[in-house]
Amino acid sequence: MYLRGQIVDRDTGQSLEGVLVECCGNQGCFHTYSNRRGRFQLKDLRPGHWSVAIVRPPYTENYSQCFVGKQDVFIARSLELPGLDDDPAVTG
Repeated sequence: MYLRGQIVDRDTGQSLEGVLVECCGNQGCFHTYSNRRGRFQLKDLRPGHWSVAIVRPPYTENYSQCFVGKQDVFIARSLELPGLDDDPAVTG
């Protein structure tokens, strides 16, 4: 089975290249990186529950769970840059 997906910037909608996608489950951990179109693919995953981590500094990390069954799985994720609070506190 395949786990496929696409990763984009949450604010701009642009594809993100070089994002680490790590998928861990009972059979171990597998990883790949997104291509220039933000797409990635992990193949030969056995059916079961998998934890998926999407990491690319300085973006906020994204974690999720997925179930791989008898069909390929496609996930879409957006990453956001950490920023200042919308309503920062003023002291002094």
